[in-house]
Amino acid sequence: MKTARKFLAVLMCMAMIFGAMCVGADAIVGDLYSEGADPFHPFPGYEECDYSNKTAIGPLHFVLMGDHARLIFIDFKAEGEIVVPATVEGLPVTEITAPINMYFGRHMAVTKVVLPDSVTVIGVAAFNSFVALEEVNIPEGVTCIGSYAFNDCKMLKKVQLPQSVKYICSRAFSGCESLKEINIPSGVVTVGAEAFSGTAFYNDKANWDGNMLVRDGALLAVNDESVEKFSIGDDIRLVASDAFGNCGNLREISIPAGLRYLSYNAFGGTESLMRFTVDPSNPYYTTDKYGVLYSKDKTVLVAFPYGFASVGYNVPNGVKRIETVLQGEYATLFSLPKSVEYFYDIGDNVACLAFDGTKEEFADIEGSEKLLCQIAEGERTVTVINKGDGGRSAIQATLLKATISVVTIIYLPVVKLWSLFLRVS
Repeated sequence: MKTARKFLAVLMCMAMIFGAMCVGADAIVGDLYSEGADPFHPFPGYEECDYSNKTAIGPLHFVLMGDHARLIFIDFKAEGEIVVPATVEGLPVTEITAPINMYFGRHMAVTKVVLPDSVTVIGVAAFNSFVALEEVNIPEGVTCIGSYAFNDCKMLKKVQLPQSVKYICSRAFSGCESLKEINIPSGVVTVGAEAFSGTAFYNDKANWDGNMLVRDGALLAVNDESVEKFSIGDDIRLVASDAFGNCGNLREISIPAGLRYLSYNAFGGTESLMRFTVDPSNPYYTTDKYGVLYSKDKTVLVAFPYGFASVGYNVPNGVKRIETVLQGEYATLFSLPKSVEYFYDIGDNVACLAFDGTKEEFADIEGSEKLLCQIAEGERTVTVINKGDGGRSAIQATLLKATISVVTIIYLPVVKLWSLFLRVS
């Protein structure tokens, strides 16, 4: 069955490439636009700092960063109430972010934290594993709750997020076993993966509407392995990262008119997903005839369904940004137009990436440097063919060779067996 599928895949690849050669890429039409934050950055606007420029006030350790100060560590022996000052050596304290070597360890005795109005970012692991923390204020003006910011704060019972918050990053409140209530401010544009997993709020079935967990217009999770078609509700404006991670049989997702924000990897884990559909009145998103999700003007490829029912896809001319991983269970060949200025990544199973321009033009695309380095170092096996350098004939020769090989190995023996069967009959 797998061999037959491969044979069909090669034939479909040939049809796709030859068709594109004759009539152009549009013949096979199958700041992130969706506002989903990149999880591999500590928070939007993050900048590295010189850790040699440190100072301390009691148990609080700061880094001075020119025009502001960053709180980077609170002594493990600190206890009771901690009051963070508004300024340090004349600089406003605007960020609380732990450097990577200080992510681990538990604060066992800090019960309350008072933050000044100057704080705008509660960053990565800011209060990670403050296991006795019961109370913290989050001032108006805070825009980001970073990854693991309050992870494993087991005694934290209540948090009121201000309207200024835009980003709630992955596992921001995970493991907060006593946190019964949360709010998603109307200004939030992304909610990271497992941001509220393990909280009392998440675990309380009374907060679920059947198989869905929704709060303040944000779809946080859908738990239903049996569902094959899912229509996002008309009142949903945001989908959290990995919201459909427990929907392994999901084949189609319908997007309503009012949906605006898709957090990074919102459709992660939907390995059977074959297509998106979008309400025509949605002003932000649309699809092509193959169910691939685009921005309304089709300059941004937003999401590619992993279960896409073809071995290849031509990204249409005019697309400037590809803000998702180009990959699919069967799709192993992608063709990019010269209009592409950025792509996020290419799936590990992609065998061939065809680009309409030259080698130099491909190297100028933001995102290509990482891929080319991985290929050069032997970490990736994808073949990049630049059509502008005569690559069309290379694609044709490669596919023709593969087809001849498959016909010789599969088709001819089958014909011989069929002939013998007829003789016996």
